[in-house]
Amino acid sequence: MLESKHTPDMAKGHRKRMRERLLNGGINSFDDYQIMEMLLFEFLPRIDTYPVAHRLIDKFGSVTGVIEAPFEELILVDGIGKKTAERLNNLGALTSLTVEKILCDAPLSNQRDVAAYLVWVLKKYPVDSVCIMYLSGRNMLIDRKLFSSFAENECSIIEEIEREARRVGAKKVIIAHKHPEDDVTTSADDLNFANAFLKLSAKLEIVPAGNYIVSGAKAVNIAEERFESQMQRRE
Repeated sequence: MLESKHTPDMAKGHRKRMRERLLNGGINSFDDYQIMEMLLFEFLPRIDTYPVAHRLIDKFGSVTGVIEAPFEELILVDGIGKKTAERLNNLGALTSLTVEKILCDAPLSNQRDVAAYLVWVLKKYPVDSVCIMYLSGRNMLIDRKLFSSFAENECSIIEEIEREARRVGAKKVIIAHKHPEDDVTTSADDLNFANAFLKLSAKLEIVPAGNYIVSGAKAVNIAEERFESQMQRRE
């Protein structure tokens, strides 16, 4: 077990030095353990947050992993009570809303932006989930829909794209299918669905602006060679 390395007086001085370092050097001078430790300063004002921060990062892998962790798992970590778990969950929800707003307020004009968005969206969802993005002619995100299972909803997804694209007036549509970690292989189901998607796009006179496979931190567009010209088209 990782024990506290600070007496109460030492802990007080340590917090002061950490805050001064943040002001002078910025957050990039900290590793995940130290960022977590500083977040806990506000939630756990009377205890040494060093060992608690290490337990959290060791269990969930990163600061992002901690604030996105389920409440039920957070409270199992020694040193994390219900109030602290709730505050960490609230921080995660606020962070998610902020990221969503930033991404939705800017055009998705290239593969890198789209890939980053899809990885961020689908990381919370199980393997085989599908994300559908409806864009304007200027690549602004109008709407987004998620299905928890591609295998169970293939026909429903095509129906959803047709209905929703008409409703919101989308000019471009992007689809993404979440695969297992380290698996970006195009399956027969992916190819069959891609063909159905292309036929529907022609029927609706919308641009099929991307067909992605998302695996872990990767997002691969299986129609990459057509993507840039499609994304650059305007109304």
